[in-house]
Amino acid sequence: MYSFIIVLIILTAILLILVVLTQKSKGGVSSQFGGGSVQMVGVKKTSDLLERITWGLAITMMILAASTTFFVDKSGQEDRIKSVSEQKAKETNLGNTKTQQQQQQQGNTQLQNNTQKENKAEEKK
Repeated sequence: MYSFIIVLIILTAILLILVVLTQKSKGGVSSQFGGGSVQMVGVKKTSDLLERITWGLAITMMILAASTTFFVDKSGQEDRIKSVSEQKAKETNLGNTKTQQQQQQQGNTQLQNNTQKENKAEEKK
């Protein structure tokens, strides 16, 4: 369903581009430089129709884009890594915790060795 909506969005975008390109200019910069146009009787109705089609396609595209959020698979999103940056950050955190655990184990081993040496030294006295 998600792919179908994406295809509809693409088709709507292409139609929107074509409709916008077929519309006549309503003035703007081109009319200031002598490019003013004369409208005939039937052209006004055509431009109204094209404007309605443009608005309809634009609204359709917004609705389709908003509806894609309902079809995205949201299960397991906590475990899913969203970007490469998050992946590296997660690996770095895991790497740091492993390194910290190793350092703690080494520190504990050294502490035990020192304690054993002290005990042996006291026994010899």
